[in-house]
Amino acid sequence: MTQYTVRTKKEVKNLNEGHLWSEELPDSMFVKKFNFTGHEFGPVRGSPKHYELFWDPKTLKSAIELLTLLDKHKMTSKLEVIHDE
Repeated sequence: MTQYTVRTKKEVKNLNEGHLWSEELPDSMFVKKFNFTGHEFGPVRGSPKHYELFWDPKTLKSAIELLTLLDKHKMTSKLEVIHDE
């Protein structure tokens, strides 16, 4: 089975700023086929702090579609692919 994870992150001053940023993103990034799975904030101590969003699309086609959408909104993103044997 192959797993896909798409990640994007933004440098923020605090957790609230990260939440506000994610709420401003278009709903089209959070549709079921992209399988939004959560966010991370950190580091708790030190800086710079980042707010990261991640999705686990079920197919490569959906992952590429999400990457294209993120790029359209001038967001840097990455795709991680894990092959389980």
